[in-house]
Amino acid sequence: MTYTGFHGGGDHVIKAGATANFLTFDINKANNDTPQFFYDDTVNAGQSNCGCAGPLAYNYRVPYQVQFATGDPLVNAHNAQIGAFLQDDWSPSSRLTLNLGIRWDFETHMFNYDYVTPDTVRNVFRQYNNDPTFLPAPIDTAEYFTDGTQRHKFYGAYQPRLGFSYALDNENKTTLFGGWGLYYDRSFFDVSVDEKLKLRRPLWTVYFADPDSAVRPGQVRWDGRYLTNPAALDSLVTTGQTGGKEVWLIGNHTKAPHSGQWNVGVRHAFGDVSVSAAYVGVRGYDGFVLYWANITWKNFGTPTSQCCTFLGNQHGFSNIIVSSNAVKTWYDALQVQIVRPYKRVGNWGWGGGLTFTSGQRSVQGNDNADDELAFPQPQFIVKHPTNDEKSRVVANWIVDLPFAYGIQFSGLMTLGSGPRYDVGGRFSPNSWVPGGFSPPQYPFIIPGAWAYRDVDLTLTKDFPQFGRGTLSVRVDVFNVFNFQNFTYGGTPTPTGLLSDGRRVQIGTDFSF
Repeated sequence: MTYTGFHGGGDHVIKAGATANFLTFDINKANNDTPQFFYDDTVNAGQSNCGCAGPLAYNYRVPYQVQFATGDPLVNAHNAQIGAFLQDDWSPSSRLTLNLGIRWDFETHMFNYDYVTPDTVRNVFRQYNNDPTFLPAPIDTAEYFTDGTQRHKFYGAYQPRLGFSYALDNENKTTLFGGWGLYYDRSFFDVSVDEKLKLRRPLWTVYFADPDSAVRPGQVRWDGRYLTNPAALDSLVTTGQTGGKEVWLIGNHTKAPHSGQWNVGVRHAFGDVSVSAAYVGVRGYDGFVLYWANITWKNFGTPTSQCCTFLGNQHGFSNIIVSSNAVKTWYDALQVQIVRPYKRVGNWGWGGGLTFTSGQRSVQGNDNADDELAFPQPQFIVKHPTNDEKSRVVANWIVDLPFAYGIQFSGLMTLGSGPRYDVGGRFSPNSWVPGGFSPPQYPFIIPGAWAYRDVDLTLTKDFPQFGRGTLSVRVDVFNVFNFQNFTYGGTPTPTGLLSDGRRVQIGTDFSF
């Protein structure tokens, strides 16, 4: 709904709206329904669960491990998503516009509000929560256990939005602009499904003994029937040779992740060309993550710091996974844009755009901002730069060529500094340098400036009087210069390719 009849203190464009979605989910999470067998030449002690010094020479003769899931994979759930917004685009003068708004969102089943912690879980923790051979530190059962009434729906997702634009001259050629907004992220639904399924449909791991060694505790002698007979694998579950189940415990006071996002910049019109530069900032709070309560770090923060002490895999449970809102994120960037909208003058027409972004993202409490699991625990992952690409240039253009039978020439060019890579790993913190390796840079337009280069070109010819419609014939050439864009593992030796080689595609479109 839009209303323009109010003029108090200037012109107003008032917008309001609401949405409601009533959803039913029939979910089939039959993950790992097909057993996955792992083979290798040489296997270390951890991979084979041998409790020995290792390594062991399996020589691909038998698998050293299999993973498979059993149990009912079906989940039925209902969720209503409700949203509403109100915004006033207020122009107190011809040169100033203020955007004042607020948005509200709500979900009836954002996560398992009515979930009841099973007695099988309660009984184990009642007996072993304070046992240091089971958990390095006891968990707060008042926070992680629920009888179906401890979790409360979140009604507070009010998200104010403020923006402005101010023309520095009467012709509106130069404009200052900016904005700020609060945003909530609703990401719990899939996790709430797993909270149920991890116990009802567990993922089992079976370790097979080296053919030349005795079967050790926690291992099984290989039998060829396991490869072809599901009942043979299922028998390992019923006889207790698969280890325990994984239990996920979601906090009753879990918060919805939110972020403050803002920008401020200036834009100037040079005829038909608009040029803008802006600073963009984001601060994220209460990021949701899951971690291992049965694993802890050795001597964290000391010169002898190293990962890790593994406990658990007792009393029917392999891992104890609990939730946290410990993740924080930071993002700062400069964005420059040059845009000329497509415009025809006589038989000619052209348009194009260029965007340059240079930014830095950091995260605390997780390896990457989008990871669902933090190993082993968020407090052991200090603030560090993510391995995002720091700088990127994207250019696009479209040009009419009337001298070439009306062919239209367009293209897309992407150039980037490439993602950075860690030197070492945080499990050996004394030698870990986050983002310490930058990939080799190669020339294109600017010497030695880019780790990622890609140029796509398109030629299009329209036949507007083709029957009752318009026929278009186009030729696309992707990665026209056949650039090789590599991935790396923290050393100058490439480990793979990010992009495909050059390819040509011919197609037609018909519109009427």
